[in-house]
Amino acid sequence: MAFIRQNMEEVEERKPFEPLPVGKYLTVIRSVEVKTKEVTDPGEKPSPYLEVVLEVAEDGPFQGRRLWLYTFTGRALGTTKRLYTITQAPFSPEGFETQDLIGRELLVDVSLETYQGKLRNRVVETFPVE
Repeated sequence: MAFIRQNMEEVEERKPFEPLPVGKYLTVIRSVEVKTKEVTDPGEKPSPYLEVVLEVAEDGPFQGRRLWLYTFTGRALGTTKRLYTITQAPFSPEGFETQDLIGRELLVDVSLETYQGKLRNRVVETFPVE
């Protein structure tokens, strides 16, 4: 346990984030993590996927906001290849390095969806920066 000396009455409380409006945003990839989908059905095999954290890079009220993009490394490799191709990140017949995506820019098309009763953003498409 630690005691942090800070008068919390002087701190403005952060308000909950509202989802970004539907539209296209210039983003930069801030992190990529390999995760494994939890097995929920008997006989189902664990499935690895990439969790890609994007940050809105364009000037304006949404600059710095985060979006999440999920792409499977198994059955949806075409989506993963598109991500590498449009960001010009290297890949080879032997495979690809997830860290090569970090710092690369892409345009994303964002929609809204309801998940577990809450409205949130969903990245529906990715595009190269022109």
